Order: sequence, then C-alpha cells, then structure tokens
Amino acid sequence: MFMDKLLVFGFTFLGYATLSAQIQNEPQRVFNVLLGETSLADYAREHNLKKISYYRGDEFSSSNTFDKRGNSILYVTTENKAVKRSESKWDDQNRIVETKIYTPEGTFSSGNYYRYLNGAVLRYGIEDSLLQSKSYDLEPENISVWMSYNKEGKIKSRWITVKDALGNYLIENRFEEDRLRTQFRFEYVDGKKYNTRITYNDNGTKISESRWLRWEKSKDRKVFFSEKSKNIFRIDSLNKQGKVFRMIVYDNDNKLYKEEFIEYNNNGQKAKVLKNFYLRPKTELYTYIYDEEGKLEVVTKDINGETEVFKYLYETH
Repeated sequence: MFMDKLLVFGFTFLGYATLSAQIQNEPQRVFNVLLGETSLADYAREHNLKKISYYRGDEFSSSNTFDKRGNSILYVTTENKAVKRSESKWDDQNRIVETKIYTPEGTFSSGNYYRYLNGAVLRYGIEDSLLQSKSYDLEPENISVWMSYNKEGKIKSRWITVKDALGNYLIENRFEEDRLRTQFRFEYVDGKKYNTRITYNDNGTKISESRWLRWEKSKDRKVFFSEKSKNIFRIDSLNKQGKVFRMIVYDNDNKLYKEEFIEYNNNGQKAKVLKNFYLRPKTELYTYIYDEEGKLEVVTKDINGETEVFKYLYETH
C-alpha cells in the first residue's frame, strides 16, 4: 500500500557521529545496504529471526527485535543523539497500529497511531490525536493516493500515483492545497526509461517541462543519466546473473567521482566491495563473511589501511 515510509525497522539517520568521525549506526547501515531490494521484514521472516544485534567491534551499536511475522517491534541504538529507542505494535491482520520514539534519556519524544477505515490508512499523532496523513489504493486501476493534513485538518499536500500491472510508475501528480504543482510521467521503451517533469504555477498554468532519459539497460550494463545535465552519472556493469560487478559514478561536473568493484561468493552474495574515490583520494575495502545459513556474520572495513570490524548476532524464535 502506498503509505508513509515508516522507518519502523530503526532510525538510521544519514549523519555522522562527532566522536572519532565514525558513521552513525554504520554496522546496521552496511547490513541494510546488503539487503538490497529485500525488506528487513522479509529477511527476518525467512530466517525466523527474533532479534538482530549490530556491533562495532565488541561494542553494541544497535538492535532490531521482531515478531514472528518479521515485523520490527523494538529498535535500540547507542549511537543516535536524538533517538534511543523506538517501539512498534501490529494487529492480528499484520498492520501497523502504533509507533513510539524515545530520547537517549528514555523520555517519550513522539509517536503515531493508525486506524483503518474503508481500505484507507489514517495516521494520527499520539500527542494531539490530530490526523497527519491518509492513504489508500484503488484497485484494479493501480492508483495510490497519499494526503497530508495541517493542524486545522485541511489537506496540505496530496500525491496521486499510477502504476502499470508490473508495478512500474507511469504518472505521479503532486498537489499542494489542491493545486497541481508537479507532474511526473514515466515511459519504458526498448530497455530505456524516460522521465518527464512538468511544473505549474498557482493558476494551474504550466511553467516548465523537462524530459530526459533516466536510464537505459542492455544485457551487460545499465546506464543512468542526470536530469539537470542529461549527462551520464552512473554506469553499472552486469555479470551473467544480472548482478553489478563494476560501478562508475560521475559528479555534476562530469568528473570521475567513484569506481566500485564487487565480487560475489558461490551463493551469489557479496564477498568483497572495493571503492576508489578520486576527487578526494580514498580507498575503501569491505569484506563480507557469512554463516552456514547465509546470514551476514562479520564485515571488515578497510579505509586507507585503517581497519574496522562490524559483527552481527542473531536470535531465533
């Protein structure tokens, strides 16, 4: 369902810890990146996990606790200055019904509760019980609607998305206070994806329109293009299994920014990732070790000769 992007699996912000220049919650971030398109809930369900604990060396960093359906019910971290713990509750129909966030001091910070009415998901703030958002799907049209509300209960913004039968985006309309502000159109032709962005003023008059090639894919590579410059900003080289084994990234000035080389083990899992950064010269090497069941066990990160180790411990139901 097209609804709020709930970070019920944890609050892994994109900041950096001020002490020792460590990346905040990096052990968990590395784990999430490795999952790729697999959700954390699917991963926990597949392995019957009750808990994942993420360690920086021998020091606890964070953890996720799951119910038997793979839903995250408790997240704890020691590395986030704003959030210490988050809790989530689910009903018998496997729907989220409540989330709560707590500060490092252990006091309640914020939260939401959810109600389900006629196929719609209603999200309210725990502190004031004000409606914050509403979302629902229209089937079989493959239309999804999401709306946010201000404190007066009026619609502040509204997104309407249309997908094809395969789940590919076709159209996305973004409204502000019932005025269409931006429309995105997506076309898929002969292994290529084209994006179109149209913007409107207060009177509904079109003020700009831009169409560009977003990506093109062949048997052995996928190339991504920038909306602003229309230049190539990333090239993925693909192996026979369709997995990326080399990635080249360019910056906004079309200068080589980064190059990655990826090796896989016999099970198709990442074994090594080498990242070379060119504008600010740096080399990063990640080595991945798995247990007999294929779960990530240890990640070794080497940056210009300095090594850090991340460890992962699992509890099952």
